[in-house]
Amino acid sequence: MLRHIRFMGGIPVRMKIRAKARRFLSQLGNCRDVQLRVLQQLLALNAESKFSQQHRLTGNLSLASFRNQVPARDFEYYRPWVEQVKNGQTDALLGSSNKLIMFAMSSGTTSQPKYIPITSRFVDQYRLGWQIWGINIFEEHRRLLWGKLFQLSGHHCRFKTPTGIPCGNISGLVSSMQSPLVKSLYTAPAELSLIGDHHIKLYAAIRTSICCEHLTMMTTANPSTLLQMAETLAGHGETLVRDLHDGRFHFADQMSEPLPGWLLKKLRQQSRPRAAQLQQILNREGTLTPRSVWPMLSLLCVWTGGAAGAYVARMKQVFGDLPVRDHGLSASEGRMTIPLQDEDPSGVLDIVSHFYEFIPEEEKDSHQPNVLLADELEEGRNYYILLTTASGLYRYDIGDVVQCTGYRESTPLLKFLHKGKHAHSFTGEKLTEHQVVEAARRTFGKSPLSYFTLAPVWDKVPGYRLMIEEPLLSQFHGKQEHLAKTFETHLKQINCEYDEKVQSGRLQPIKIEVLPEGLWDRFVHEQVRNRQGTAEQYKHPCLTSDANYLKTLQNYVAHHAHEAPRPHFQSRLRIAATTFKKY
Repeated sequence: MLRHIRFMGGIPVRMKIRAKARRFLSQLGNCRDVQLRVLQQLLALNAESKFSQQHRLTGNLSLASFRNQVPARDFEYYRPWVEQVKNGQTDALLGSSNKLIMFAMSSGTTSQPKYIPITSRFVDQYRLGWQIWGINIFEEHRRLLWGKLFQLSGHHCRFKTPTGIPCGNISGLVSSMQSPLVKSLYTAPAELSLIGDHHIKLYAAIRTSICCEHLTMMTTANPSTLLQMAETLAGHGETLVRDLHDGRFHFADQMSEPLPGWLLKKLRQQSRPRAAQLQQILNREGTLTPRSVWPMLSLLCVWTGGAAGAYVARMKQVFGDLPVRDHGLSASEGRMTIPLQDEDPSGVLDIVSHFYEFIPEEEKDSHQPNVLLADELEEGRNYYILLTTASGLYRYDIGDVVQCTGYRESTPLLKFLHKGKHAHSFTGEKLTEHQVVEAARRTFGKSPLSYFTLAPVWDKVPGYRLMIEEPLLSQFHGKQEHLAKTFETHLKQINCEYDEKVQSGRLQPIKIEVLPEGLWDRFVHEQVRNRQGTAEQYKHPCLTSDANYLKTLQNYVAHHAHEAPRPHFQSRLRIAATTFKKY
């Protein structure tokens, strides 16, 4: 009865969102005009800012003039302006009507994190994208209306700038802005994000959700989080049942963060009938699984593009062969695509929120690449995406490579492939080659360096393998664990998101792969020969996104370890110096 009342009470809200979704879909046949109109709106929004005045940006600027006056650049181009905004000078990037709400935190390409200004206009469009995504799901999966939802996200205020502006996760901001009616649909309160320890937070999310038998949908960014949730459920089944029976929270004494009293009360919610039900499952099956605990679960919503797609098969084994809906391509810098069907990482471009430009992947390093508008993309081709947003970022190179998979009328469908060629990410850590090189510099100091490569390794828990030659290990007296820990400590200091993923167990710690002395020289020689190039042209990957790289090198070792080093590749110091000079 209570669920029916809630369902009826939500009808006006759903009707309003449904109307917004229809308006969005009606504009997909007019992609170019919509995009040019959005560009004018964004230029006018921040036209009075110092950045706009210096670059002569006005609301009536032509596309050609806009491109001439603003170069396509990454975050480092905007960092000095963002620093001014952080120090209270919001007019450096933003217009007076474009209120600054928070900074979204993200890993940068250097050792410094990115602070992305989140404004009132930005949030309105960000929420609209999620609403369109969500209403489409509920229209297709009507059963979701009669159950509850599980969602886990970060907190929007991890700390504040000296001027008092919150810094954190934009999804946490959106959660905090939801109405009490919407918040009542979620089994895990958004305030759980205040818990710093990832494992305790995950347990707490399960503790609050396990009371509810009628959970129908689970959503979180990374599928690896849902797999961790299943492992926690299986590993702490007896404890969860006992907590639920006794009205306790097992980790209450281990938390350093003070939680609101109402939240602690919820974490200690007692339900002996539900505990008895779960105990029967434990007695019968020996463990708790998502399928046994939440039999009404009908949909999983996670990222499935890029490296995240590798988790999907395992996720379906654990949760059952449930339909999966991709979140779409989104980042701290903006929401870019809205998937409209299950089992497909592609989504229609969110043309009403930002202005987009695209550079063909093969032209990225060209001095004058062919920059395209959204309706000019070719199906099957890959592109780097440029963003112009309400945050005061223009022609911003986010470093993402997408593929055009088709069209919805005149608007492209895109799926995320990977970060740029000098970056890799399993679960959102967004490692860059620059960061890896800086970690190596801090680890080895002024010691002569041979080639080294950090490569991704797929396992039950993914991670990275640092491949080096034996002489380099001697600096650490042959102790691989000490070297791995030292290198990883520096990498964590440089990339806060990598640190978080390792601490939470979503990434395994770095391990060392020791190669015979001279192996790199022979391998590099073969690479150069196969590509018909020269040694000077060879660009050694200090970070690779090739999941087969380690296996390829191991196979090479097995076949060529007995060979002598190539003489003309002996000057490793010169090569290493060239590698570091790039940065």
